[in-house]
Amino acid sequence: MSFRQLQDELDELQRQLDMRQGNYGNSLSSVQMIAEVFKKFVDAADSVEVRVREFMGTADRMMKDPQLDSRRIRHEVDETERRWKTFYNSIRSYGAALADSAKFFEDWQAVRTVDIIIPPVFIVSHVLAFSALCHNDSICVTGIFCTVLSVFSKLLRGGRSVPKICS
Repeated sequence: MSFRQLQDELDELQRQLDMRQGNYGNSLSSVQMIAEVFKKFVDAADSVEVRVREFMGTADRMMKDPQLDSRRIRHEVDETERRWKTFYNSIRSYGAALADSAKFFEDWQAVRTVDIIIPPVFIVSHVLAFSALCHNDSICVTGIFCTVLSVFSKLLRGGRSVPKICS
């Protein structure tokens, strides 16, 4: 695999991960489906990591050759390593956000099963916690707000209507 192909593959993986940002599901079943697809994405990323490590090993051997420009090779290795670390940190962050989302919907499901009314503090704390995952994305925050409000309204047996922004 050439350096350019490796860079293209990293670009594609980053693009796919960027498309996932803000999509943490709107129910426990949707979170579980997203998590299942995400697991396959992580497996694909792990296979690219093997190629990244191979590239870096080859580059290290090349830097020992006095006929090659070791400064340029070192720069390419450092840049590839930086990109990989940034990408993999993003994977971990997204995986943690999915786990938090699953916990949130498990909590909702447990509350609905017990058939009690959720204290407003519980609602506000979950909305705030998940809004932080949205990284200032207003559509994401609105989606979380509407999901929480919708579930809460159902718990109140339809006693409240949801705002127009949720329609």
